[in-house]
Amino acid sequence: MIKALKASAVFVILLCSQASAEGVLAQGDYKTATLQGGVNQVEVLKPLIKGLSPGMDFKGQTLDSSSSDDWMQIPEWLAGTWFSYWDLQSSHSHQGETDTQPQVVKRNRRMAFGLQLDKLGGIWSKSTDPITYITVGESVDVTPEGNTKRRSIKIYTVRKIAIDNWTDNQVELVSTDTSVEVDTETNRISKIQSHKTREKIVNLGDNVLAAKCDTTNFDENGLESGRSKYACLYKKIDQFKVKNEIDGTSVRSQFIKFLGKLGKNELEPTK
Repeated sequence: MIKALKASAVFVILLCSQASAEGVLAQGDYKTATLQGGVNQVEVLKPLIKGLSPGMDFKGQTLDSSSSDDWMQIPEWLAGTWFSYWDLQSSHSHQGETDTQPQVVKRNRRMAFGLQLDKLGGIWSKSTDPITYITVGESVDVTPEGNTKRRSIKIYTVRKIAIDNWTDNQVELVSTDTSVEVDTETNRISKIQSHKTREKIVNLGDNVLAAKCDTTNFDENGLESGRSKYACLYKKIDQFKVKNEIDGTSVRSQFIKFLGKLGKNELEPTK
C-alpha cells in the first residue's frame, strides 16, 4: 500500500512539474529533419516503413525493418516486459489547436526490453523492435452528410528505440514508430502515422516505472500533425528471459556477429 501511494505521488509530481520536465525534454536535438522557410520551421520525420501509402493493398512482410546490427545495452532494472493501461495527458495539440486541460486517456502501451545476455552479465536489446505489434480495433468515419460509419481495422506498428543515457534508477529513451492502419474488409491501407517520443523513465521499485513523455505525431507525408505530453505508470508483466530465436530468426547469431564487428568477441555469451 505504501509503495502504491509512493508511485502515485511520484506520478503526480512528474506531471505537475511541467516547467522542469520540459527543460529536461528539451535537452538534445531529437528532430530528424527540418524544413526552413521564412520564420517558420516544419519538423519532418521519415517513416520507418518505406514504400507504403493509403489506398495500397497491405502486405505484412513489408514491415520487417530490423537488422543484425541494431543492438544496445540496457540497465538491468529495465529488462523485461512492461504494460501501461492509461495516460494522464497534460496537453494535446492538433491542427493548430492546443488543449491544456489535464485528462485521463485509456491507452494500452507495451514495452519489452532484453533479448541476449553477454558473458559478463550485460543485458542487450534490439534498438529496432523485432516484434510487429498488432492492435485490433474499430474506426469511426464521418461522411460528408454527417453520418458515422464504423470500420473494423488492424493497426500494425514497428518501433525503433535509442537510449540517451541511464543512471541507477532513471533512463531517457528516444523512440520512433510507424503505424499502418488496415481496413480488414478490403485489406487496404487506410492511414499511416509516425510518432517520435522522448521519454524519461524513473524506476520506482516493486516492478513499477513512472514515465514522463513528449510525443510528436506525423502524417503519411512525414509532416507534423500534432503533439501531446503525458505521464503514465508501467507495471512489469513478465521477467527478462534470454531469447535465442524469434519467428525463425536466430537473434543469438545476430548478437554474436554484432559483438564481432565491435571487436568484443570476449563478451560472446556461453552456450
